[in-house]
Amino acid sequence: MLQSDLRGFWNFAGHRSSWGRDLTGCENLSGLAGCFSKSEVKGENKMPAITIQSLELTDEQKEILADKVVSLFSEITKVPKDRIYIFFDGYPLDCAGTGGIVFSKRPPKGIIAKFNEEEREQVEE
Repeated sequence: MLQSDLRGFWNFAGHRSSWGRDLTGCENLSGLAGCFSKSEVKGENKMPAITIQSLELTDEQKEILADKVVSLFSEITKVPKDRIYIFFDGYPLDCAGTGGIVFSKRPPKGIIAKFNEEEREQVEE
């Protein structure tokens, strides 16, 4: 990736764009269009990046999310799909938690993710 391409990266996790704009309130895609002017979004070197942070997802989940998130982002911002990058930061159960307890000690119930993929496949058989 060229250094100039990095100027257009948008970091939703940090709520700040590479332009220094505060993105608080723009975390969901439906509110994103109002966060940037057309010149910021349409610039030739602007290559937005979307990062999804979650427990490790299955390959199928990543494919579905990539298609839907990039399509929606493109529709709202008018950035061509081939100019939008999507990254998945998947965390194993021992690297995430809630309430002071890591998920490896108390896995979340009702969630479909990579950590219980084998379990679900056995139930389906």
